[in-house]
Amino acid sequence: MVYRQTEKVRAQIDGRKRMIVAATIDIIAREGWDAVTARYVALRADISPGLVVHHFADMRELRAHVEIVLTNRSIDALRGAANDADTPMRALVAGIRALHHQHDSRPAARAMLHIDGYHLAIRTELECLIRAAFDLDIQAARLASRAALGVICEMAAGTGPADKRLSYAVLFVLRGLGMTETVARKALAFAG
Repeated sequence: MVYRQTEKVRAQIDGRKRMIVAATIDIIAREGWDAVTARYVALRADISPGLVVHHFADMRELRAHVEIVLTNRSIDALRGAANDADTPMRALVAGIRALHHQHDSRPAARAMLHIDGYHLAIRTELECLIRAAFDLDIQAARLASRAALGVICEMAAGTGPADKRLSYAVLFVLRGLGMTETVARKALAFAG
C-alpha cells in the first residue's frame, strides 16, 4: 500500500518548514549567515536537529530556501509600493523607498545584500521601474539599476536619520538618471 500525505499532514510539514525558516531568518538578522547551523536553528525553532535535516537535506538547501523567501519579501514590498503609485516616476520613488525600508529596518534583508541572486532579482525590478520612468533603452536601464541598488544599499546601511538617508538615496538615483537637482527634489516631495 502506498502512503499518501493527507492535507493535515502536509499542513503540519509546511508549518514545521515555516518554523525552521523563521528561526533561520531570526538567526541571520541577529548574527548573520555564519551563525546558521542545523543545531542552532533547531534550538531557535524549539525542535530537534533531526527535523531540520528531515525537512531540508542539508544547510545549502535551507539557505537557498531562505534566500528565496527573503528575496520574495523584498520584491513584494517593492512591487506593492510601486503598484500603488499613479505615475511611473512615483512608482520608481516608491520602489526606492520600499527597498530602503526593507534594508534599513530588517537586518535579515540587509544580510541578503551579499547574495548574487538577490541582487539580480532586485535589479531586474528596478530596471523595469527605471525604464518606465525615464524611457531608457535596456542597456542603460540595466546599468542604472545596478547603480541605484548600490546607492540604496549603501544609504540603508549608513548612519544617521533614516529619512535623511532615504532622501539622499532617492535624490542620488534621480540625479544619476539625468534630473536636475530642482526637479529631483520636486519629484521626491511630490511622491512623498
